[in-house]
Amino acid sequence: MKKQLSLIFLFLFAFSGLHCSLIGPQTEIPPQFPGGETQLGEYIGLNLRYPDAAYQAGTEGTVIIEFYVENNGNIGNITIKQGVSPELDEEAIKLIQNMPTWIPGMRGRTKVRSRMTLPVNFTIKRV
Repeated sequence: MKKQLSLIFLFLFAFSGLHCSLIGPQTEIPPQFPGGETQLGEYIGLNLRYPDAAYQAGTEGTVIIEFYVENNGNIGNITIKQGVSPELDEEAIKLIQNMPTWIPGMRGRTKVRSRMTLPVNFTIKRV
C-alpha cells in the first residue's frame, strides 16, 4: 500500500515541465501527446513503475529525458540528459519508448521534427 501511494504521488508530478525545443525555424504548433497533457499524465500514471531495487534502496530523483517527435509523430533519439541511477534511468527510457504516436509539431501546413525534454520525477512519499 505504501508503494502504491508513493506511485500515485509520483504520477501527479512526473510530467511537470514538459518542454519543446524547436528544430530549425520556429514551430508554430508544438507537438502534442494524443489527448494533451491530461492524457500524458494518465499515460504516465498507468505505465511508469518504480523499480523494486530503487524503491528498496530509497533511490529518488528526477531523470531528465530528451527525445524527438518526428514529423510522422513517432518518438526517436531518446537520451538521458540527467540521470539518477541505472534502474530509474532505464524505467524513464521505457516509459518514453512505449509512448503512442504523438501529433507532430507544425510550421505552416508542414509537419516538423521537434526536440522534447521531459523530467520524470521518482519520489518515495514517506508516511
